[in-house]
Order: sequence, then structure tokens, then C-alpha cells
Amino acid sequence: MPFWLSLEDLPGGLTGSNVIGFAYLITLGAILSYIAWFRGIERLPAVAVSFLALGSPVVATLLGYLVKDQTLSALQIVGMVVIFLAVVLGQPRPPGPKSEGTPSAPPRTTVSRLPDRPALKQERGG
Repeated sequence: MPFWLSLEDLPGGLTGSNVIGFAYLITLGAILSYIAWFRGIERLPAVAVSFLALGSPVVATLLGYLVKDQTLSALQIVGMVVIFLAVVLGQPRPPGPKSEGTPSAPPRTTVSRLPDRPALKQERGG
């Protein structure tokens, strides 16, 4: 805040839209976001959580496009597709269904003692 105050002056007064904007940022922008974030990281594997941070710039870009009538460049669209693919491909896969004919682990073998055999030289006769 000291850095901000060195660059900006204090606002002259608060309007109704300022108060609504601050209330929005406090409730939806912070409280609800943190609730959703912590519930998500509690239930998701670590690999899935690591990819969630990639969604923030995509959401910001899409909100700018939808709400502020900003334009998207081809590079931004390609970047969003790459991020989407990274998130989808980075998710852990659930184990596939087990079929009856395919064992889930290799069969366990037991080693038994074989009877002692004469040396190979002796079997050949010499």
C-alpha cells in the first residue's frame, strides 16, 4: 500500500458504484474464490491442482472479451487451446476396468527345489 500511495492519490470520495465494486471484490473475488480453491485442492490430486493456476489468465482474457468487448488475437486463442489441452492431458487417469482374462498382476511363481542332477559332463559320458 505505501508503494501504491506513492503513485496514486487517495480517492476524492466513494460513490455507490465504488462501494459495490469493493463489495464484489471482497465477496466474490476473495472469499468465494478461496472457499472454492481450498475445497478443490482438498479433493483433487496434487497433479490436478498444479494445473489449476493455468486457468487464471484464460478466465481473465475471456472476461475481458465478454465483458469489456476486447478482441482476441490468434496467438491468444492458440494459447488458450494449449492451456486447455495441458489441463486435460495433465489429469490423472482412473484405472481401467479389469477384464476377467487379464490378471492385474503377474502370477506369483513358487520356486521348488529340483532334485540334484549329475553334472552336464557326466551326462554326456565324459
